[in-house]
Amino acid sequence: MALVIYNDRITTYKKMKVLDAELDQSPTEEKVKDLAELRIRNLQCFAELKSLNNTGRFRFDHPLLEHYNEKNELKELHDTNPMEFLKQYANCKNNIIRYRGYLKRKDRKEKTTSDKAHLTRWKSLEQVFKIIMEEANDE
Repeated sequence: MALVIYNDRITTYKKMKVLDAELDQSPTEEKVKDLAELRIRNLQCFAELKSLNNTGRFRFDHPLLEHYNEKNELKELHDTNPMEFLKQYANCKNNIIRYRGYLKRKDRKEKTTSDKAHLTRWKSLEQVFKIIMEEANDE
């Protein structure tokens, strides 16, 4: 697991470097948001690795560790049944859209807390899907 976190630290750094160069040329709100999210994820990698080094245990704050078992199952699904993997990825993206929409609705104010929690969960799972696809492209 430490290797996965270490690799993610390197991957996020490379993406941040590319985005930083793009921001110098043509800054957009989306690029700034992506850079901030990558920086947060990169800091989570450092925190996880530091915790492992100091205590011998992970903090389990990083999305990859949070979804470690799901990642292994999805990776296996990606390798054995790519169409089903893509269907589940599409379902994940649809759930993100759904919960973003729920947060905008006034008739769901009493469910805002749970909707935010669901949105966070689906967004972190989307990151897992993206990482699996990036790893497959790198091979």
